[in-house]
Amino acid sequence: MSKKYAIAGASSRALNMYIQPITSTPEFGEIVALFSRHPNSAKNLLKDVENADFPIYGDFDQMIRETHPDTVIVTTIDSMHHEYIIRAMELGCDVITEKPLTVDEEKTNAILRTKNATGKNLTITFNFRFIPYNQKIKEIIKGGAIGKPLFANLEYYNDYTHGSSYFRRWHGQLKQSGSLLITKGTHYFDLVSWWLDQDPVSVSAMGTQKFFGPVREERGERCMGCKYASTCDFYWDITKDEFSKNLYLNTEKDTGYVRDKCVYSDSNDIWDAMSLSVMYDKGALMAMTICVYAPYEGWRISITGTEGRLEAEEIRTGAGSEKAEEVIRVIHKDGKVDEYTIKKGEVKLKNDTGIANYTLIGHNGGDQVLRRMLFVGDLPDTLSQMAGTKAAVNSVLLGAAAVKSIEEHKEIKLADLLTENI
Repeated sequence: MSKKYAIAGASSRALNMYIQPITSTPEFGEIVALFSRHPNSAKNLLKDVENADFPIYGDFDQMIRETHPDTVIVTTIDSMHHEYIIRAMELGCDVITEKPLTVDEEKTNAILRTKNATGKNLTITFNFRFIPYNQKIKEIIKGGAIGKPLFANLEYYNDYTHGSSYFRRWHGQLKQSGSLLITKGTHYFDLVSWWLDQDPVSVSAMGTQKFFGPVREERGERCMGCKYASTCDFYWDITKDEFSKNLYLNTEKDTGYVRDKCVYSDSNDIWDAMSLSVMYDKGALMAMTICVYAPYEGWRISITGTEGRLEAEEIRTGAGSEKAEEVIRVIHKDGKVDEYTIKKGEVKLKNDTGIANYTLIGHNGGDQVLRRMLFVGDLPDTLSQMAGTKAAVNSVLLGAAAVKSIEEHKEIKLADLLTENI
């Protein structure tokens, strides 16, 4: 019997990651309902989706009682994840949630408390583990090419367009997103822990807000109708973006959500550049920087171990600059260099029935492989790509500890933020 899923949160991620793929792939299961705090506006999300004949609810408990889903998929804004994770488990459902698990330690502990009390399953979708390039890095390290990992250096960049987008949205507010240390950081915190096979123990961090936020005198509340539009490098006309216009602007009176907020708004209180030093439980260290106002997009990492060093990067310098292939370099102690080339274009999924090929869309193919493991489960998880609760909690607590470190100007131990058993 196919599983029944209910979606909590009428977001673009809900549409692209779950609703469209599940409704078009019967073996994934069945969506029985969609919950939204603004059900009338949520209709816009489904208007072009074939087979989306399930009801939209504005009452979460009523949805569960009437449609009896096996699993609730949580795709709300990050600061509300805990509400629907907890309530779904209390009502007898398993849960799949988008990353991050939540945005701070208090909500993390509340989720753990409920999970321990109900015994329900909780799955967190770290799609970056499934990207072929990232998977190859894991394979190389697990195979012993650099020996025991001792030190990692990670640089993460957003270009002006991508970086500014966070400050137009709810992500720009610390209470809503936990900062980019949660929104973006949890992706990479989890990747590094997975690559190293080590858990973070403590962090020291610094952060600044020098580029976005209330740093420019000529600012308004939103782009639409702004008198400074002609002189602002980040003016964005939401009416020219049909998807955003339909999903956000046309529903604004119902939701109250302004999608084209000024990137210089006083309400933006998160940092736009951050630096972290992290200690891990098996002795490794990581130095990490995040900057969201770079002229290019991507990340670079080096991981140095007892037998050598691995270097990898994914850098995009502008529109159309995507490479057809990426390279991973391993420099051995004797100076020998091995290069591994990962071609882009498709993901090959080996299973009992042969090989299924998927075009690389959705986090460079990560979403497709993740969905296969989530909803069909016919792929061997030899690299532990399906993240457990511990990994999800570690990634949030590392971000939350980094926030606290910036605010309190001291090293923070993750264990001091945890009150519940994992």
